[in-house]
Amino acid sequence: MPSDRVKATRIYTGPDGRSHFEEVAIPLKPSGHSGVSDPVPGPGVIFRATAGAVLDFHPAPRRQLVIPLEGAVELQCGDGAASGSPWPATST
Repeated sequence: MPSDRVKATRIYTGPDGRSHFEEVAIPLKPSGHSGVSDPVPGPGVIFRATAGAVLDFHPAPRRQLVIPLEGAVELQCGDGAASGSPWPATST
């Protein structure tokens, strides 16, 4: 198995009422030639295409898992910290 965890960036609201980044490691269990995490519960999935969109600061309307399929993503938290996607995503 290539790795026993997947790194992800979590955005959360701190006690100061502002959003912050936190690096987390999602554990993986062996599964054939790869690793797999435990299921992540959620109420549903939506897909959004936002080619070239720039959104101003706003509170997220719900908990979200952002997985860029193409291009790159840059996020900025309320504490001023910024983070870009760790890879330029491309569609295959």
